[in-house]
Amino acid sequence: MKFWIGVVSNDHVKIGIKEGFAQFGHGKLSPIKRLGNGDIIIYYSPREEMNVKSLAIKGFTAIGVVEGKIPYNPPGPARVKVKYLKTKKYLHIHDVLDNLTFIKNKKRWGILFRRSLFEINKQDFMLIIKNMVDEEIYKQFE
Repeated sequence: MKFWIGVVSNDHVKIGIKEGFAQFGHGKLSPIKRLGNGDIIIYYSPREEMNVKSLAIKGFTAIGVVEGKIPYNPPGPARVKVKYLKTKKYLHIHDVLDNLTFIKNKKRWGILFRRSLFEINKQDFMLIIKNMVDEEIYKQFE
């Protein structure tokens, strides 16, 4: 099991939750091929929409577990089936920034989130989800 951060506008996250899938980088295949069954994706949403004038969120907005064959839906956008966890709130990046080990330069943290998908360690995963899900869900990953 691997842990990932997927960078996606929140309106697209909501579509993925509703339809039970994930896609990254406008449907590119390469990010999806890195995922495995049972991997966990935490979504970071810079904004509500891709439009640069939309509401800034700068936070973690959803958590999902990869299921099924990877990828599915070619020749259209590359997608993977995802079962989403129930979250109780979004988590603003500044609420955990100082404690995230994958962010080495705290002043220039946003550079990392220019990628569509990147792997993180379990320690950082646990820190993020502890602030987003109920205790019973959190304990499933300890």
